[in-house]
Amino acid sequence: MFKIFDFIWSIVAAVEILLLSVVFVIIDFWLIFVPIKYRNRVARYVLIVPWCWTVNTLVYFMRLKVSGKEYLDRNRTTIYICNHQSWIDATTFGHITPASSLAKSQVKNIPLVGLLVIYAGGILFDRETQSSRLGIVKLMMKTFKDGVSVCLFPEGTRSRDGSLLKPNLSLVKLAYKMKIPVVPAALNGTRDIVQKGRPYFRFFRKVTIKYNPPMNPADYSDDESFAAACWGKVEQTYEEITKK
Repeated sequence: MFKIFDFIWSIVAAVEILLLSVVFVIIDFWLIFVPIKYRNRVARYVLIVPWCWTVNTLVYFMRLKVSGKEYLDRNRTTIYICNHQSWIDATTFGHITPASSLAKSQVKNIPLVGLLVIYAGGILFDRETQSSRLGIVKLMMKTFKDGVSVCLFPEGTRSRDGSLLKPNLSLVKLAYKMKIPVVPAALNGTRDIVQKGRPYFRFFRKVTIKYNPPMNPADYSDDESFAAACWGKVEQTYEEITKK
């Protein structure tokens, strides 16, 4: 019974998201002319927050609980790291976190969504080749020097069952070398709404996000210990919020 409701409402929700995206693609076209290092800050007010809030609240009927927002600083260049459960992590975690999102370059080929990601100042990369991975490092160095914060999911892909996957912490190690603080965070509940491999959404689900105090590279002796400590905090926080 509930699966039938979820499937029918998923079709309605998909149409609503499509129409909403069309509206924002039309009214926010001018964002493409904003310099990339300022675009995310501008887009946050006219695209990211209104689009994400509408989808999460009025389409998914998400019950979102956020703690640790006092550790978010728009004026501090920061990497925000988090575990990855669902493709809606980008809209749920990303619209609260004052930072540009790191996404695979294939995203730009998705109709409407690709345009919205570009409008929002998303940082696109190709990780398939060695030269591409070196390009990511150069791109991130420039991004940090421009004073742009970034949120990323070090696991790189969604966890099907919610368990944490092995992370790629190379950009956290870069943060150590560039003296960029890292704010570890964890989320839970997004996979209950949109789960990898499931052909329909679920609604009225609770999603929890918890941010921790920024971790300073100066407090660690090397990049390995810094990266391990940052991800360790994500693991600890994830365990805390899943027990509640």
